[in-house]
Amino acid sequence: MLIRYEDGTNSEAVLISRTTGTMRVVLQGGADAIDLTEVNGAWLSENCEPVQVEFAWESGSHTAAPSVSDCLCSAQLASMLVDLLATSSPEAESEAPPRHFSAGSPVL
Repeated sequence: MLIRYEDGTNSEAVLISRTTGTMRVVLQGGADAIDLTEVNGAWLSENCEPVQVEFAWESGSHTAAPSVSDCLCSAQLASMLVDLLATSSPEAESEAPPRHFSAGSPVL
């Protein structure tokens, strides 16, 4: 989300929680969360400064959905991940037989 202050500065923020009249957000680069309060349809900072709040879905900019190729991994990585899932402890990992997949084989 984007928070715009009256002096023209903008801050990227992440919404932590929201109720009917309040929002708790963390500003980019900030260590602590801040509270914004809605009064008569306007958002106010903790210093009672009016701010405009723009949510990501309101900005009109959309990121492209990932392609199938963006979501594929090598057979070697798939084997390693399946082995990690199949083991319950580091000791069991050394005892588990390695699994091998060929290119194009489904990983279930």
